[in-house]
Parts: sequence; C-alpha cells; structure tokens
Amino acid sequence: MEMVKNGSLFLRLAKESELDKIMEIYVGARSYDGCVWGDDYPNRECLLSDHKCGGLYVFELDGTLIGAISLVRDEDLDEFDCWDLSDENWTSFARVVIVREFLGKGYAKRMVLAAL
Repeated sequence: MEMVKNGSLFLRLAKESELDKIMEIYVGARSYDGCVWGDDYPNRECLLSDHKCGGLYVFELDGTLIGAISLVRDEDLDEFDCWDLSDENWTSFARVVIVREFLGKGYAKRMVLAAL
C-alpha cells in the first residue's frame, strides 16, 4: 500500500522504531469507555506479528503518530458458518486505535477510509 496523503494526514507502514509507541497507544486505549480490550490484548505478540507480515500501519497528523490499524488475515472469523470466502487473497481490519486526545474528531473514520 502506498502512502496516502489527506491534508496533513498520512497513512503508512509502521517502522520498527515505532512499535513501542504503538504498544503505548494500545495500552492507553484499554481505558477508553466502551473498549472491549483486556489487560492482555492487544499484546506485544500481536504487534510483532502484524509488523512482521507487513500489515501494521500508522496514521500521522502533522508528523505526530495519532493512530494505528492492522490489515491482516483474521482466522478467527473462519469459526462462523456465515463467513465463507472463496478468495484466498483477503485481509481484515484489526486493532484499530486512535490516541485519546484525537477521539471524537473523525480521525478513525479517515484512517479506515485511507486504508481502504
């Protein structure tokens, strides 16, 4: 996926040097009202796996990392009878997160649209 520019917003592949910052954002998001993430999810293993497969993206506003999204194969969906994909070339959105101070301003929607 190419870098997407939307004003001063950028969606791009995460760099290895940013993994600790992304993990901090994950941990912080666990306290958001309505967040279903627990104390052990998402964890470092998820983060490293997403990065290793080339599916971890960051969202920047004026050079500041304000969110992250993973585009990965989620085999958990295979357990549902209604989930039947004949195409083997697919990914799904996972671990969509925005930094608390940027919540409620439409950035998550813009990040998802950029990822599409």
